[in-house]
Amino acid sequence: MGVSPMSLHMHGRDAHATLTMDNLDLTQLIVRDAMHEDLDALNVLRPMGVIHADRIRNASPDRYRYLLAQMDDEIIGMVMLYFRPEMGWDRQHQMPLMMDLFVIPAMRSHGIGAAMVTAVEEFAIVKGYGHLYLRVEPERNPRAFALYKRLGFQALQSTPYEDAYRFVDSSGKVSEGVEWVVDMRKWLA
Repeated sequence: MGVSPMSLHMHGRDAHATLTMDNLDLTQLIVRDAMHEDLDALNVLRPMGVIHADRIRNASPDRYRYLLAQMDDEIIGMVMLYFRPEMGWDRQHQMPLMMDLFVIPAMRSHGIGAAMVTAVEEFAIVKGYGHLYLRVEPERNPRAFALYKRLGFQALQSTPYEDAYRFVDSSGKVSEGVEWVVDMRKWLA
C-alpha cells in the first residue's frame, strides 16, 4: 500500500483508519459515503449550493462515491471517487479518479488527508483497480501536491497544463473556469 504504518479495516461501506499522530487519535476517523442527512453539516462545512445534494443523489457504485471523513460525530472532510468519467471529460481512461479532496483548515497537517487518500485507495482496490488517478494544481495548492508525492503518486506531466471545466448543477447554475493542473497516478497493487 505504501502508507505505513497506517492500515485500514473495511467494515461494509465504512473504512476505519488506525493510527495515532500528533495527539489526534485517527482510530476514531471514519470514511463513509455521504447521505442526505449530512446535507446541513456539509453546507456549513463547505457551502456549495446544491452541489452536495446533487453529489449524494447521483452517487452509485458504478459511477462515483461521495465520501466523508468523520471524527467524533463531526464531518471534517470530503472527497470524490469516480469510477466512470462524466460526459465531456477528456481523459476518460484515467479512472478511477480521486477529486476534490477537502479537509477543514483546523484539521490539516494531522494526517486526515493522508488517511482519506488511503481509504480512497482501499475503495478502489475493493472494486478491482490496481491504480488511482488524480489532478492537482501544484502552483495553487503546493501542500496537496507534496502530500500526493509523499503518498507515492507520480506526476504524468513535468509542467501544469490548462484544463477548462464547465458543469451545470441541478438548480441550473453554471460553474466554469480554467485550472492549471498536473495529472498524477499511483499503482496500488
